[in-house]
Amino acid sequence: NVWSGTYDLIVYKEGYGLRQFTVTVDASRKNNFNFRLKSKPPAAATVEGSAKDTKDHEKKVKKFREGFFSTTSNSYESKIINPEVLKFPEDNSASFKAAAQEPLVFENRALGYKVTYFLKEFEITINFTKYHGFTRFEELTPESGEEAHKWRLNRLKAFRGSPTHFFASLFENYLWQAKDNAVLKREGFIVSMMLDRQHEGDEAYSLPTGSRSKSKPIDVNNYITRGDNESEFQLSFRRFWEITYTNELQEPEYLWHQGLDPNSRQRYKRVNRTGLSNDKGEISSGTLGDQKSLIKLTSESLTISTANNYNYDFLGVQVFDYWSWQGMADRLPKEYTLAVARSEETALAASLNQEN
Repeated sequence: NVWSGTYDLIVYKEGYGLRQFTVTVDASRKNNFNFRLKSKPPAAATVEGSAKDTKDHEKKVKKFREGFFSTTSNSYESKIINPEVLKFPEDNSASFKAAAQEPLVFENRALGYKVTYFLKEFEITINFTKYHGFTRFEELTPESGEEAHKWRLNRLKAFRGSPTHFFASLFENYLWQAKDNAVLKREGFIVSMMLDRQHEGDEAYSLPTGSRSKSKPIDVNNYITRGDNESEFQLSFRRFWEITYTNELQEPEYLWHQGLDPNSRQRYKRVNRTGLSNDKGEISSGTLGDQKSLIKLTSESLTISTANNYNYDFLGVQVFDYWSWQGMADRLPKEYTLAVARSEETALAASLNQEN
């Protein structure tokens, strides 16, 4: 029951080293893959550290947690089960790094998953947060019907406006050759190419993040081609794209993250995390706005697999603004597809109508 296409296959067994393989599956024939894992030497006996070491580790775990889960509403219901596997190597750089020789396990009680995360890379600098790894999702058992309903709602909310939702809509728009980005607009997405005022004619110009620039609407179909097989497509563009999702407002936590007070209806004031005003001036705004993100490719093209729920190389895309703020607490398994989201939306709407 696996479609044709190229996949990252992760093989792991406790007591052995993890291995990653890139495999090509042909659904028309039987596919055989053999793997050999190297056993790991037994872990050295743990020497109990001082109270100072323990406190320092807890402080670093807290910093990791905020970078990994972010500060979204779902992050408050996400808990790392085995923080002791996290190590924090130090070097001469100003960045904060984390590593884990064993899989990191956490529970997300907002979405209803136990997640095993094979951490490959984690780094926080003054300019970005970057992490990379492989996930395995397991369904949790709800404690009540109310919790099960909450998980359905939260999963749908997490999917809406997400990169997976966007790329699925992008391909559907291309597949149907929809005019004027009709499929994307129906799903709530508006796509524009960012333009710097002084470099409008320079297609190679890289827009600095955070700069004030204007944009122009684009036909996304002009930037998509089919991949090496029917289950892949390639996306290629050189500038920043601005992705605006209009079907949901920003979370208030996002404004706090940016130093803005979501409780101010007329004008937001720059504030710190404690909510105390400072004297950095005011920013004109109304209430919560649309979710806006910027994306830029790190290479000439990005291959996206439709067979694997629009899976792509996360390191092949730089994301800024709203998407960059969201973390692992908002991630869903690849089985949660656009078709699943549409089905859930219909079912939940029908259930609400029955209650009314």
